[in-house]
Amino acid sequence: MAEIHFSVSSDYKEVIRLRQEIGKLETQLKKMDVNKSPDIAKALESQLKSTYDQYKEIVSKIAESEAQITVSYTHLTLPTT
Repeated sequence: MAEIHFSVSSDYKEVIRLRQEIGKLETQLKKMDVNKSPDIAKALESQLKSTYDQYKEIVSKIAESEAQITVSYTHLTLPTT
């Protein structure tokens, strides 16, 4: 169980970090004049997409793990006849 706890804990912390990073990048993009700095805006958009993709990947991994744990728990708690 220690492995599951560690993995879930580190994934949870990474999700929080990525959410914060996404928020910062979105704020930067909203504040800047895209017409004055199109290259910087493009770089920020690229970084935002990459960060969001990482976020989606981890959230998907967490959901998959949760489903596997639920199925395992169900099999363990079913009465044997």
